Amino acid sequence: MSDETLNFRNKELYIERDSLFKFHGKSLFKSKPTLLYIILAYGITWMILFPLIPFYDQLNPVIREFWHVLGSFGPAIAGIIVIGKWKGKEGIKDLLKRCLKYSGIMSLIIALIPLLVFLVVFPIDQLTGNFTFSMLIESLKTEYLGYMWLFPFSSLFYGIFEEIGWRGFLLPNLQRRWNALISSVIITVIWWMWHLPMFFYRYDLVFAFTVMPLLLFSGTLVFTYLFNKSGGSLLMVMLMHITYDLVSANNTGTSTIVISVCWVILDVIILALYYRNYRRNRIVQEKIVLNIGEDDEN
Repeated sequence: MSDETLNFRNKELYIERDSLFKFHGKSLFKSKPTLLYIILAYGITWMILFPLIPFYDQLNPVIREFWHVLGSFGPAIAGIIVIGKWKGKEGIKDLLKRCLKYSGIMSLIIALIPLLVFLVVFPIDQLTGNFTFSMLIESLKTEYLGYMWLFPFSSLFYGIFEEIGWRGFLLPNLQRRWNALISSVIITVIWWMWHLPMFFYRYDLVFAFTVMPLLLFSGTLVFTYLFNKSGGSLLMVMLMHITYDLVSANNTGTSTIVISVCWVILDVIILALYYRNYRRNRIVQEKIVLNIGEDDEN
């Protein structure tokens, strides 16, 4: 076999291999970014968490929690891969800047609403005896089988690494085509289905298929609004995600109820603002977009 034939065959193999990442003659990374992101985010997380299902109740709480938090890396890794393929080092640098972006005191206050609610309500619970500090400690010990230091792990990991994907890539990419409200609805569906493995070890199935989608939509509305109003700051959204999970996902007494009421009020206000913009024919609302790929492709 001549060198020319060998080179031709190698080239032929290379073209065939490269075609696996082509979509109608274009790179899949650039032609269908949302589709590729979903495949990667689901694939990475599901590959980690589905094997956890049969062992969850038998595992030591430390191992179990560490295994569970590994699933949070899926959205972040998927977002980094897709952004990196589009924009290279500049895209990754921009993502890092948004992860560290401080957007002013008002954005920070909004981001810390769950924590502020807890700091106001918990002392009242303490004074009235409704929910004391010792009851909080005992609740956390029971939940984590004595390993109380584990309680912030899930909130920290999922609050940081989910947001790198959902709001770091997916939201601004969707907002290239859709307004903030429609983008929030799309993210809610994608985000809910991404939790699928957790339905079988972390959540009650009835809750997962009834209440959870509503909670995710409620949270997505607020996260989307904060992201856009803060100029695309992932730091602000991460802080809100983390503090919301810490307060609502654990037994924190009356704080859990109050933060739920606050969230409903925020949702109503945000929906009212969107409706007002719609009535004024301002269909293109204030939103942050990710300037990668072509405008007519998702």
